[in-house]
Amino acid sequence: MASKMETLWRQAAKFSSRWSHNWGFSAKNFEELQSAINEIRAEDVGIDDMKLLRVRLGFAPIFNMDIYQDPDFTVSVFLLKEGSTMPLHDHPQMHGLLKVICGTVSVKTYSLEDTQQHDNFQLGDYVQATVHEPVICDQDSNAMVLTPTDKNLHEITCLQGPAAFLDILSPPYDGNEYYMGERPCTFFQPLERVSSNRVNLRIIKAPHDFYTKQIEYSGVPLGYS
Repeated sequence: MASKMETLWRQAAKFSSRWSHNWGFSAKNFEELQSAINEIRAEDVGIDDMKLLRVRLGFAPIFNMDIYQDPDFTVSVFLLKEGSTMPLHDHPQMHGLLKVICGTVSVKTYSLEDTQQHDNFQLGDYVQATVHEPVICDQDSNAMVLTPTDKNLHEITCLQGPAAFLDILSPPYDGNEYYMGERPCTFFQPLERVSSNRVNLRIIKAPHDFYTKQIEYSGVPLGYS
């Protein structure tokens, strides 16, 4: 019988395959992927008290656990120390799912007014975005969804931790279905409100205090055997 992670991997591969994308976006496959990720718990990815203690006592604000990567999608886990923040960043032309599996986080999301700007970002430029209501997520919350146009930018703060979330991105940052090179990750600084639900953002360098440290994955290996 397949483990929950193996089932998740198969559904992610089904949704993310460039062969399936030739037929266009499949809402059914994406819904099935959401259902699969909502079943995942901390123990399914090998997170135990020792790993959480390592995060709590470590110097890095955020730890990263790489689980699987191919040209179509990535599966990983991020572990955040209490009080740490993953700064506001984007996912250009990517679909993503974020499932908290332990701890509690606050997620702030934004949608760019002009999604085509992803191709022309320059440091210091200003862009406008729609602001969505912040969401508090814990292990009982369903996965948050980002698409190429909706809630594509997000900032994640650990309120009670260490916190961990499982992250699936398709396609990955380091490639796309057209083999046109790496997708850049751009960071943003919120500025003044333009209206009640719109804000100006300034493109910035990655904050100097943002860095991650690798932690090993000890769950079920994923991929074709």
